[in-house]
Amino acid sequence: MFSQGVIRNLYILLHSGYNMKGLTKLLVDGAIIASAIFPGKLGAQDNQIIDPFSTPNRIYTEYTGHGGGNINQDEEDIIDWDDYDAMETMPSHISDIDGDGFPSTDNDKKILADYLNGIIAYLPGHWNRLQTRQEREDWAKKEIINIYKVDHRIWDENSDPLLSYVSGNYKTDICIGLVGHILEGLDYFGDPKIPIFDKYSNKENNGKGNLPVFGVQRVRDYLGHGMNAILVGDNPLEFTDWLFYEPQTNKFVDIRKNEVSGEFVENEIYIEFFHNFYDLGQVGQNDTQMRAFPRPVIFDTEEGTGNVTVRWVDPMTVLTRPTVAIEDENNTNISDKYVLKQNFPNPFNSSTTIHFDIPLNPPSKGDNGVETLHATSLQLVIYDISGKELATLAENISKSGSYKVEWNASGYPSGIYFYQLQSNYDVMATRKMLYLK
Repeated sequence: MFSQGVIRNLYILLHSGYNMKGLTKLLVDGAIIASAIFPGKLGAQDNQIIDPFSTPNRIYTEYTGHGGGNINQDEEDIIDWDDYDAMETMPSHISDIDGDGFPSTDNDKKILADYLNGIIAYLPGHWNRLQTRQEREDWAKKEIINIYKVDHRIWDENSDPLLSYVSGNYKTDICIGLVGHILEGLDYFGDPKIPIFDKYSNKENNGKGNLPVFGVQRVRDYLGHGMNAILVGDNPLEFTDWLFYEPQTNKFVDIRKNEVSGEFVENEIYIEFFHNFYDLGQVGQNDTQMRAFPRPVIFDTEEGTGNVTVRWVDPMTVLTRPTVAIEDENNTNISDKYVLKQNFPNPFNSSTTIHFDIPLNPPSKGDNGVETLHATSLQLVIYDISGKELATLAENISKSGSYKVEWNASGYPSGIYFYQLQSNYDVMATRKMLYLK
């Protein structure tokens, strides 16, 4: 049986000739994916991407995750005054609007009321809509440090593996609470999903945080150490755009430095995508950890200077932040901005419903190329992961108002799809959805 270190080195050797010049950039509905020029891909499911920007939406949606605001969890997944009324009777992680760990407080009510009244365009926990690095950093720190931190665990690699933790179990625990784990479908490599082990403190919080948190394997002097990371900037290949978190001490750290001396030391830093647990055929701490592959980005840091180089980029990593329309989705009047809502249900089996709004005075050009009151020939289009157009669900839309369409995907394979609201001149908004048969 190969050790984790051997598996890691084999994986890197498979791609030893790979460099940034061997990348092409494939534009898929506003998201740039690194596409390697070599035959095949390590993995069984070629239709999966690794998106470090967007909420994972595995268990909850952006509106039912922590601080999301859809407190009554209605089927349409919208936020309205019924949710404000539910603050008192249905306190939960969803009603912790300010992220302080205490749901349905007076401050939570004030922020939600501001949102419903159109004073603010999004809630602090609407991760996909946050506009600045500081907003993302503030929310990530609140969730990770105050709410989904790992409670006291036994650290002892020689103790009962079903009870004790090593560093890899800490990083896994954080990913369970923030990312979530579902048993439906297969994992990234086409293997069956393994249930969450009982020892994890965030098992009861599975996916509630709904943030794109990753595991980290930091290798220093040939010794691996498990940590976590989240992208708060706009470039996953820029080291400083990541926040690195030490779950054992519940602190965000400069991972390049020695914890005692504070000096820059040599490190190999592997960002890891959580999608399943190891199944090594034995009971041990490693067997209960998150599977270490795929690795969207690998960094090397230099001793003495802290300089960072990018060694590896997984070819299915999204490299640019998707554009999301910012608007008040709950205004009872017709919006003055385009609104493309998250499909529901999501993930879905066979069919899903998409809602979108067309404003009274669209900030767009009409078909004749001049500013008009209405952008004619608006359409809603479905794309697969390669960017291939699959279906047009609505077209030639010229009237302001709210629209609802249904897409039946029964004739397509499971995977990630995109739907886009567009005219002949502009792309108004793009969203991602997951189809699981």
